[in-house]
Amino acid sequence: MAFCVNLQRVVIAIPVANCQLNQCFFHIGSACNTQQAMAWQPAYLSTDSRHIVYPKQSLFIALQGPNHNGHLFIEEAYQKQIRFFLVAEQPLATQNYPDAVFLCVNNTLQALQQIAAAHRALFQLPVLGITGSNGKTVVKEWLYQCLSNDFSIARSPKSYNSQVGVPLSVWQIKSIII
Repeated sequence: MAFCVNLQRVVIAIPVANCQLNQCFFHIGSACNTQQAMAWQPAYLSTDSRHIVYPKQSLFIALQGPNHNGHLFIEEAYQKQIRFFLVAEQPLATQNYPDAVFLCVNNTLQALQQIAAAHRALFQLPVLGITGSNGKTVVKEWLYQCLSNDFSIARSPKSYNSQVGVPLSVWQIKSIII
């Protein structure tokens, strides 16, 4: 049996400012009322069903845009062993996903950004922003090469400077810094 939890109600009940991110996921899991969900926390956020590396540790976020709908790839992600999904539309045939947990929100992009903001709030780290018309990625990589021997550095892989890429980059702080 699949579960659909209205994440918006959970967020209202658990103010992000007063809640460790792992507690928020625990409360979501508690609302699901399954041992699997209650013990689970995402290590990875996935928005592309073609590039799933650690499915049992991933939260699949079904993003929607003018030319794509991540909800169309839930079945593919499920076949690749993803069991936790952040969705704006609950799949009609939840019986096809017997051990899946669907966290339902109004807007998956905003939810992704809120998850990243809550995650970033856990760390007291300096932030370096690089701006300009040209050369940002080259400068970012150059700084990483220069500073990585002396400091723990979290940086965006590739050119993740979009509304989706920034939250995915921020999520990596956990695995790099801790």
